[in-house]
Amino acid sequence: MSRTLDIISQKETELMDILTSTEEEKGISGYFAMKEAAMSPGNSFGVNESTQEDLTASIKRINDSINKKKAELNPVVKELKPLRQRAQELTSEHDKKKMSYDSTAAGLEAALNKINLEVKKLRQQLNSLESESFKTKCDLEVVSSLESLLMKESKEIERPSTSQQAVQSLAEDSSIM
Repeated sequence: MSRTLDIISQKETELMDILTSTEEEKGISGYFAMKEAAMSPGNSFGVNESTQEDLTASIKRINDSINKKKAELNPVVKELKPLRQRAQELTSEHDKKKMSYDSTAAGLEAALNKINLEVKKLRQQLNSLESESFKTKCDLEVVSSLESLLMKESKEIERPSTSQQAVQSLAEDSSIM
């Protein structure tokens, strides 16, 4: 238990050192000590004069520090105001242009989808027409083959065969006799 107490008091010392250095960095050194003194049970608004003078001095020091920081920051804030306004204008302009871009991009995407669908449809029609053309060519070749076959047969029919010629000549010979 005493070890735990030692560890806790060591952590308290470290934290107080960090708090003191942070107060000094921010220009409000003694703030925590002043707050502790004001909150302690025996010092509620009936604080002795030395504590009251210390508090007044600390408050004056803090107010002086705040006024000094305000004076340092005032030119920067004056520079920042037009820059902030310009940033708002640019943000507004950016938002308008982004909306316009998004609208245009959506329109282009819709048009592209429409064109892609039409291309797909035309390709299907082309494939159908090519298929029909191939079928027609095949049918034409069949008709052409049949035509040439019929032409050969018609030539053979027109030209009498040798047996028919022999029969005709016999018939002619017998009618002469």
